[in-house]
Amino acid sequence: MNSMPESFSTNGTSIDAKRILVVIPTLNEAAHIERTLTVLLGDCPVMSEVAIVVADGGSSDGTQEIVDRLSLRWQNISRINNPHRVQAAGVNLAVEHCAKPSQDILVRVDAHSYYPSDYVLRIAETLEKTGADAVVTVMDTVAENCFQRGLEAALSTPFGTGGAAHRGGTRSGFVGHGHHAGIRLHRFVELGGYDSGFATNEDAEFDYRLTQAGGRIWLEASIRLGYVVRKTPADLARQYWHYGKGRAKTISKHQM
Repeated sequence: MNSMPESFSTNGTSIDAKRILVVIPTLNEAAHIERTLTVLLGDCPVMSEVAIVVADGGSSDGTQEIVDRLSLRWQNISRINNPHRVQAAGVNLAVEHCAKPSQDILVRVDAHSYYPSDYVLRIAETLEKTGADAVVTVMDTVAENCFQRGLEAALSTPFGTGGAAHRGGTRSGFVGHGHHAGIRLHRFVELGGYDSGFATNEDAEFDYRLTQAGGRIWLEASIRLGYVVRKTPADLARQYWHYGKGRAKTISKHQM
């Protein structure tokens, strides 16, 4: 692995891949985690120099065993335990215990989405190019059954997305919130990371604090991922119930 290139170039500027810390919070993601890690690492030698930490919230479906097996193939993969289970706490723990002084770019990856193979490096490139404090990306709906296809049609409309630019949007630019992708690590630490009391909406709550502190968030519409929507109406109802609770908690916390 020492013979692999350690840096890549963006707009004439060399970026050391060892500056990047990727964190993947998981909880029972056996159906998706191997595909996600393989896509991110499989075709790019530079990615072997990027530290990837899987923060697992106590999976019982074989997720941990899959990650441990893949870490034998790719030595830059490691796994830590997240006893708090929620994603926000998992990312915080990875930053607290795994981040190195040489790392200044945090990339968050969610195991159950479909990512392009150059996702991590392009996030780092965009942070450098724009000078933003954070980069967010566009989520395109992925459907695997009949209900999901109906939901995909709904989420292709402004009514279904609430006009959120990161849901199927096509324009890049500065925004107030989006699907978390890349954050300058020092900004994440300065602001105390995610509020681990949030099981959902932790990204929007963080974005509120970041923008209130003068931070800028860039939506890069050319970097897109496939988001797998819930498979049943009951799953969708539970998801939006939790989203609503998280949003209400954010409003209450900040008196918005």
